[in-house]
Amino acid sequence: MTPPPGNLRVVERYSGRVTELKRAIRGFVHSGALAPRPGRWPTTSVDAVTVKIVDCPHTTPAWTDSGIVCLRTTNFRVSGLDLSVVRYVSSSTYQERVVRLKPEPGDVVYSREGGILGIACVIPPGCTVCLGQRMLLMRPDTARCLPQYLALVLNAPQTIARVEALTGGTASPHLNVGDVRKFAVPLPPIDVQEFIIAKSQQLLALCDDLEAKLRRAEDRASRLVEAVVREMVA
Repeated sequence: MTPPPGNLRVVERYSGRVTELKRAIRGFVHSGALAPRPGRWPTTSVDAVTVKIVDCPHTTPAWTDSGIVCLRTTNFRVSGLDLSVVRYVSSSTYQERVVRLKPEPGDVVYSREGGILGIACVIPPGCTVCLGQRMLLMRPDTARCLPQYLALVLNAPQTIARVEALTGGTASPHLNVGDVRKFAVPLPPIDVQEFIIAKSQQLLALCDDLEAKLRRAEDRASRLVEAVVREMVA
């Protein structure tokens, strides 16, 4: 196979660095490095900063062609819920699946089983959904912990390392609800949480913009490789 030209290798290398940078930014959330002023915040638990945590129904939804969105873990991204491709359930199935707790905007959903494991997303405004499988629902105590801040902490590499320690080496990785309740949450004051959320969103948006530019550069470099190969075999 013809090796990629130097500019394509550079693009690939910098793409990897952007991924590492995004991971570092999320780590700074957990460590407090993004805070506007130095300080060591008390560490509490997910259980202590939520008013309710419920597991998903342990049944396969009865899917319909239209209706109400039923979340799947394939909708989960570290950047937030991706609702570009969704599946639906009927109103009656929806009612059955929200008996324990009706998901509301500002709640946090968390993937706790399977290949897409340990990702937290905040339900956005104006979004009516129910839970599929392999996930749980948290309702933050917003007087103590903002939803976006809780999601950032759960998506931080420090929490992911804990997830890996609990599930590593298993053929079917899963987290118990009790494990998630015990996850550590550094808890600064609300105004500091607001600052950390805004700062992390700003930095991650810059990374997303850089990734988009690198993808465009990679496309151009790939076309150059194809042109070189065509010339070689012509």
